[in-house]
Amino acid sequence: MKETLEQWWDDLRIEVLYNPVDLTRFDCPARAQTNAPTVLFMGAIGERKGTWDLVNVIPRILKVVPNARFRFGGDGEVE
Repeated sequence: MKETLEQWWDDLRIEVLYNPVDLTRFDCPARAQTNAPTVLFMGAIGERKGTWDLVNVIPRILKVVPNARFRFGGDGEVE
């Protein structure tokens, strides 16, 4: 994206701030890897972010995509 923006504007100064988190700590174990379509929700779990809307449509999605998986991560109304 940096290169694209620099092509659009010659005088634009862009600094890329890379993620300081070591993502290899979060690599998916081989036994959990799948080719199944996965819906990932990351954020504040709760009504404001639409989490419950997504939960409510899961049965409808599974009728069309039976092997779909759903993953939720975040804080908020986690119980």
